[in-house]
Amino acid sequence: MRQKYFVPLLWILTVVGIISGLQSFFFIYRGEKNISEFLLSLFISLVYSWYYLGLSAFLYYIIPLQFQENSSRYVKLFHLPALFVNALLHQSLLGFMQNTLLGASVDLSPSGILLKTTNAWIDGFVYLIFLLVMYSLEYKKNVLEQAMKISEAQMNLSKSVLSEMRNRLHPDFFFYSLNSIQSAVQQDKFREADKIMSSLSTFLRGTVYGSQDVEVELHEELSLLESYLETRALCSGSQGVYSISCPVELKDALILNRQIFSLAEDIFRDDLKLMIRNDGGILVTEMTGKVACDYTATITLVKKYLQEYYGSRSDVAAVENEGVLRIEMRLPLNFKNQLGV
Repeated sequence: MRQKYFVPLLWILTVVGIISGLQSFFFIYRGEKNISEFLLSLFISLVYSWYYLGLSAFLYYIIPLQFQENSSRYVKLFHLPALFVNALLHQSLLGFMQNTLLGASVDLSPSGILLKTTNAWIDGFVYLIFLLVMYSLEYKKNVLEQAMKISEAQMNLSKSVLSEMRNRLHPDFFFYSLNSIQSAVQQDKFREADKIMSSLSTFLRGTVYGSQDVEVELHEELSLLESYLETRALCSGSQGVYSISCPVELKDALILNRQIFSLAEDIFRDDLKLMIRNDGGILVTEMTGKVACDYTATITLVKKYLQEYYGSRSDVAAVENEGVLRIEMRLPLNFKNQLGV
């Protein structure tokens, strides 16, 4: 970070110092100066320019402390005297080198330095420019750090909510599946028991070893949901009572992990009908079926999760009519290649 700012500034100040020092080169032809005096003048110009590098380093370290203090009084009380002290030190250094190296007679009294030379006013102007630049850089740095903290907090919240959803799988579903397998075996329906076990194991693999990412591709979410619905349908003996419709071009779209599954698992019975479509860059998921339980808490949790992640770009609406519930979830349509993943 230091090299990013100070190395270019060093080169700029060096060029400015050389250009300023070269002005005295023309006095050689007029016989007013010799080579030795020219080299000394060039050295003085370089040191005079390099002083601003020390000033910038001073502000670079002091301004972050002022941001931590967050006190406007401190800022006002500090920079006003610092501006005059800076001008006094800079011009004193210049006058001292001129008196010592060139034999000049520069007045080094504070009044002579601050009131009788225009360079002191230039120093004040340069100080304000450096101050403005350093404040802008520090403000940008603080804004980026704050944005990163907010993003990290949102990501942690998303992961905690996702973890909560993973832990909210109904235990009665597993007992129901195991009882169905036991019942099929006792009735010598081994093929039926094998289908339930195969479907249940597929669902458990997706649950335990599935992606831990906050976002997953839509086909992964639908695969988990389908294995769950298939297991439940096999256990109840009512196959084909659910339907999932999703265009091929949307199966790689990104969706929050467990969103669709949580709604289906918590709210609906076996007669779930799910349809996914693209509505002008918005991924729309429509779920229709008979209500199995009170869905208010689940809808609230999902809506909160979506708003924390997508903000106002997401929405969940639920309408119930004579025991049949229709849920519409709207999310921004994104793909991994669009996000650079």
